[in-house]
Amino acid sequence: MRLTVEKTLNYYVAKGGSQLGPYNGEEILRMIARGEIAVTDLLWTEGMGQWQAVGTFKIPNANA
Repeated sequence: MRLTVEKTLNYYVAKGGSQLGPYNGEEILRMIARGEIAVTDLLWTEGMGQWQAVGTFKIPNANA
């Protein structure tokens, strides 16, 4: 089951050896659209057992 980036949740990003955030889901979607977060970068939010690659998430349209 693929997780969906939810606009109302807060996420942390693991990128280039650094942990960044928290960012809300809307910010995450904008960063993905701008190419600031790659599909190989990792996301985590409360309730997740482990970090997961951005490419494993369903990414809704940032303008929806």
